[in-house]
Order: sequence, then structure tokens, then C-alpha cells
Amino acid sequence: MRYFGFLPTFVGMVLFVLSTTTWANISTYIYDPAPPFCSAYATKAVSQYRTARAAHCNVAGLRWNDDFEGQKKWCESMREDIAQAENRARTETLLDCFHSSSKPHDNDLDMIPDTLGSTMIGAVREGDLERVQQLLAAGTDLAYEGTQGNDGNILFVAISSGRENIVRFLVGLGMDPNSTFNGGYSPIAVSVGNSHLLGYLLEHGGDANNTGELYDFRELPLVSAINHGNLEAARLLIRHGARVQVDEFMDECSTSTLLDYAIKENQPDIAKELRNSGAKTYAECSQ
Repeated sequence: MRYFGFLPTFVGMVLFVLSTTTWANISTYIYDPAPPFCSAYATKAVSQYRTARAAHCNVAGLRWNDDFEGQKKWCESMREDIAQAENRARTETLLDCFHSSSKPHDNDLDMIPDTLGSTMIGAVREGDLERVQQLLAAGTDLAYEGTQGNDGNILFVAISSGRENIVRFLVGLGMDPNSTFNGGYSPIAVSVGNSHLLGYLLEHGGDANNTGELYDFRELPLVSAINHGNLEAARLLIRHGARVQVDEFMDECSTSTLLDYAIKENQPDIAKELRNSGAKTYAECSQ
């Protein structure tokens, strides 16, 4: 299996924007525990189109569009087996586009969108790229977010699970390496324990100052590097623009600083790296 060799012009976008009406429609049914058959069909059809666009698949024809209402009305005029044949055709096209040798699973084609998404979260945690591609091809939406604990979106799950093969695949589809979930942690800080993964994220749009949605000193990736005692991670972050002169109030010198924290945590090598990059202690700020 191969990863995609492309990246979007703007990392963090899925390369196109759905109409507000279309997104409102599919977001309603992505998490619906019992959607009507044709609502589920239309939701998966739109999600497959989103994925095809993100992956730059060469698709054309009436089966490929983001017209939720149009897909739903067409489905309602057909037998279920004919609609399922369309779903299978899109799934096979996407698997070919992913350069996957696997075939569609009949069970996947029968799944409602929410079951596809929750199954995807499990496959991401296990690092099963082939299964991730099958589920995405079958209609899992790229915007799906897990609802258990700190799942977050599928890329966050891949990052927090250390599944670099899946991270590369999803970032190649244009997913934002800085994205998190409601009130969630920084995916960059979460990756600090894995310097190789951290380096990849920073090279592909990761923000070395990302604090997730909490904007808190304790969530800074450099603080995480100090907590892990990971000098290599600290150097990577500094090289990619991490703030070295920052204090516990997220200011510069109004209270104890990042350098003070490294010293307090008995990390002399990281403290030296911070000093060499211009960091000061709170006491030194007024000198």
C-alpha cells in the first residue's frame, strides 16, 4: 500500500467547501443511531464525494456529487439493491484511488454512517491502514469525531495512538494536524513522546505553539517536551518556531517563565537549549 505523495495548498482544509445546507444535512445523519435507509445512503454518497475530492481521485458522472437532497431523492425512487450497487461502485473506485488491493466488505456497505465512523476509530487505534481505507471508501466522513472520552477526530486519534502510517495517509488527504476536539488537548503536544511523528507533523503544517483549545501554559508542546525530558523534541519545536520566552500567564516576563519551569523540573539540557535560543528566567527579565 502507498501513501499519497501530495499535500493540499492549505494544510488543514479538506480541499473544498460544502454548501451550508449540504453540511447541515449530512451532519444530522452522521451520528444518527437509526437513519432512514436513503438518508444514510445520501450521507455516505456525499462523504465519498468529499473523500474523492480530497484524494484527487479522477471521478465523474452523476453518482459523484455533494447534492444530499438529490442523492436522497434518487435513492427513494430505486430499489435498495440498486442503491447499494451504486454505493459499492463508489467504494471500489475509492479503493482503487487509494492504491489498495482490498475489496469492499459487504458488512461495511450495510453500515449506517455512525457505525462506520465508530468502527473507523477502532481501526485507527489499531494502526490498521487497510481497514481505515476500506471504511473511508465505504462512506465514513472525514469530519467524523469519536464520541467516547477524548476520541476527537480520526486524525487526532491516529496522532494520540502514535499511528504514523495512518497520520501520513490522513494528512495526505488534507486533514489539519493542529485540529483537536471540543475543549481538547494539543495534538502537537500529545505527539511529543514520539520525536519521529512530531517531526513529521511539524514539517506538514503542525504549529509548534499549538495548545489545543485550552490556551494554557501547561498545554504548550515545549512544556510537554520538558515533562517528557525529551531534548530532541524540544530542539524540533524550537527549530519550528516554538516560543522560548513565554511565562505561565502566556505572556513573556510577568511571572515564572518556561526556562524557570525547565530548571524546576531538573531538565538542564533542555534549559541550556532554551538559553541558547534566547530564553530568560523571570529574575533575568528585569536585568
